[in-house]
Amino acid sequence: MKGYGDPVGDSWLDIIAKKQNWNLIDRSCDGAGFITVAPADCQKNFGGIIAGAQGLTPDYVIITGSANDFGTNNAQLDSVTHEAIEQLRALFPRASILGLRVAWGDQQPPGKVAIINSQIADAMQSVNGTFIDFGTPLLSHPELMQADHFHPLPPGQVALEAAIEAALARAGIVI
Repeated sequence: MKGYGDPVGDSWLDIIAKKQNWNLIDRSCDGAGFITVAPADCQKNFGGIIAGAQGLTPDYVIITGSANDFGTNNAQLDSVTHEAIEQLRALFPRASILGLRVAWGDQQPPGKVAIINSQIADAMQSVNGTFIDFGTPLLSHPELMQADHFHPLPPGQVALEAAIEAALARAGIVI
């Protein structure tokens, strides 16, 4: 969500925030997942990230799954994902919680992406949130990707932003 490897402020989330004039508070961490601890910028997993959000009163909470959790057990990840999203609902009872599908690079997503997306969609239902499936706008577009074919370049962030904003509109979410 932060735009790993891109200049600060160039992520899809930053682009939407600028367009919508949001007061964005981004608690995401490069390398973090629901289970996986971020090795770089914040040394936290989702539990640590949510602890840092205490006292905020957002209108919207946007969350997504992550390829950072690929090496984890599916049942454990499902349990931790549901628990984390239930914590979000308890912490932010008035906020609209939006769960986004896993953003993927320019190659066909592996099966674990569908598993994680399903877990997030199920968790959104359990907290009266909304699952946002914005498709795979980066698929077959290596020119939008960093050398790892997974993390987008700034033009890829623009493509993600457009796809996510369109999916939000299709879902009737005007933010």
